[in-house]
Amino acid sequence: MSVLHKSVFVGLLASAVVCGGSALAGSLAIKSAGIYQPGNVAIAGPGFNGSAYSSAVEFSILPAGAKAPQTIYAFCVDLFHEISVGFDFNHNIVAGAGDAQSATNLPYHTAPLTVNSYGGLSGQSGAPLSSLQVGEIGALADLGRGYITNNSADLSNKLDAVQAAIWEVEYPTYAITPQGAAVQNYVTQDLSYAASHPQRGVVQAIYADNGQSQGFVVGVPEPTSWSLMIIGVGMIGGLARRRAKAAA
Repeated sequence: MSVLHKSVFVGLLASAVVCGGSALAGSLAIKSAGIYQPGNVAIAGPGFNGSAYSSAVEFSILPAGAKAPQTIYAFCVDLFHEISVGFDFNHNIVAGAGDAQSATNLPYHTAPLTVNSYGGLSGQSGAPLSSLQVGEIGALADLGRGYITNNSADLSNKLDAVQAAIWEVEYPTYAITPQGAAVQNYVTQDLSYAASHPQRGVVQAIYADNGQSQGFVVGVPEPTSWSLMIIGVGMIGGLARRRAKAAA
């Protein structure tokens, strides 16, 4: 077991997100957690002068009322709280096997992402985040989710960059220094993407019920993506009905 010096927040749009076919909302239990091939980022600023692991975190969660656990992927948005998780340096996170390093049914709940959690309680105290910061964090979390879903080339460096970019957005007065030119190039690209694709509306996070441990978040498609999907389904349904009438 190793200690991850940060809180991870799952960037969710609106009040719920679909993960594994079920809505993530309300109370849930984190059953296991693991970090995929963690990189290392140097961080310097008030209250934090050192380094932190940077990559996606894979969680197995059980929402209240759900019959089976779901897998979500998260990125840190809280440098000042801790959660003990395991590491899997070789596991391909897309395969979804072998990440069960910490299974304690930790109690968590969903809540809007509003502060940087610099303070005594994760998700409740700290500097307020602007709507633009929240939107860009949501976009970056979604970008990371896409990398994982598509098993993108150079996945480890890309996930390290997404995490570093999230910290740069959230903590603009801190010096965030990723390791290696490749990761830094990805960070620059990711920040440009987030600036032009901020998520609109509320971005939900999941926080420890006691406010003392880490909180977490995963990206969801942009509203325009959902709209296009809904329009597409509606068009298919309308076409099917017209064909059925023609056949009759």
